[in-house]
Amino acid sequence: MKITEIKTFIAHGRYVTTDLGAAAFIFISFYYFWKFLEKPIRLHFGLATLSFALAQLSKFSAILLIPVFLLLVLLKRRSLKTFVLMLFFGFLVVVFYYQLHLINMPLDVQHRLIEVSMTDESGAYTQYVSLGRGLLHGLTDVSLLRPFAQYLLGFLMAGGHAIGGHVSYFLGEVGEHYWHYYLVLYLIKEPLASLTLFFTAIFLAIRRRGRPQSLVVAIVAYCLLHLAVFSSYRLQLGIRHILPLFPFIYMLTSGQVANIHSRALKVTRFLLVAWLAASSFLVFPSYLAYYNELVGGPQNGHLYSVDSNTDWGQDLKRLAQFVRENNIDQIKVDYFGGGDPVYYLGNKYICWDFSRGPTDGWFAIGASPYQWYRDGYSWLGEYGPVAQIGYSIFVYNISK
Repeated sequence: MKITEIKTFIAHGRYVTTDLGAAAFIFISFYYFWKFLEKPIRLHFGLATLSFALAQLSKFSAILLIPVFLLLVLLKRRSLKTFVLMLFFGFLVVVFYYQLHLINMPLDVQHRLIEVSMTDESGAYTQYVSLGRGLLHGLTDVSLLRPFAQYLLGFLMAGGHAIGGHVSYFLGEVGEHYWHYYLVLYLIKEPLASLTLFFTAIFLAIRRRGRPQSLVVAIVAYCLLHLAVFSSYRLQLGIRHILPLFPFIYMLTSGQVANIHSRALKVTRFLLVAWLAASSFLVFPSYLAYYNELVGGPQNGHLYSVDSNTDWGQDLKRLAQFVRENNIDQIKVDYFGGGDPVYYLGNKYICWDFSRGPTDGWFAIGASPYQWYRDGYSWLGEYGPVAQIGYSIFVYNISK
């Protein structure tokens, strides 16, 4: 698993986002909850409760653990009472954490935050937003429920953003929702060696037949539920949103493949792992922009998807290095990311965007703005980039 996870996990591990933490805590929560069901002692109950709370604090989507844990309780024929107690104490930890952040927050500030955050610009959900706003104000006025109101506000904001959507580029189109978004990304961003091992594991599992263990049923149920929910959202900004599925996929894959006893299959397994390691080293350090050989590698990734799949502004420092090495005096840049181009490029930097029309001289553009504003940058089709910085920034030297 360590080699398999390099590209996707290390790519997002360097960023301060919730995705990797959520993947870790959801997996850990699943592990300790299973241990508690297998051996219901106080230590396992405490670890299951704490890890469940940490999963909820890491990302709101961890709420999807609840129906799957309930399924696991029913499959194992355990008491619902202890399950409810775990949920109660788990959310008690969550509420306590939120209370720490409200100690110095005046009551009127929390009320204003609700008003500012709970809005409906489209007008399609005005009635529901109004009801939600009223509920949050009511909870905020009860001192013991203030932290729960704050948690619920964040939950509703995240859900509203997911449902409301965001424009994304996918397979040559700019739109807001594609039902096959994550399925396609998994097939083109996971290494082919990993995919081969995964589909081999599925084949072996079907061939062996037999009744699947309740843990396997619950894991598959969680993966399908998570995938179905996120595929229904209009917010589709990257494969990072399904990162919590990867540890489970790797675990189930390794569990099946490790039982291979045929010498030929063992050799094949070794070759696949070697291929996996080689592809990981070859793409270093551009893990974020990795795409497998099905689409021609990372150099073609921007043709299929951008944003956090390809271009999150990670190559700004390398662009600055290119500018220095080529003695470029000034360069126009349309940059997408959290970096500061002025810090890296100084007075050589000229801010640019599609609304300013065609230009000449040195010009650099991130893969994300290039695909989002394709019509505005159609004139670039007449030229070819002289460099591709880290697979995410294209550099042109345009003559009049």
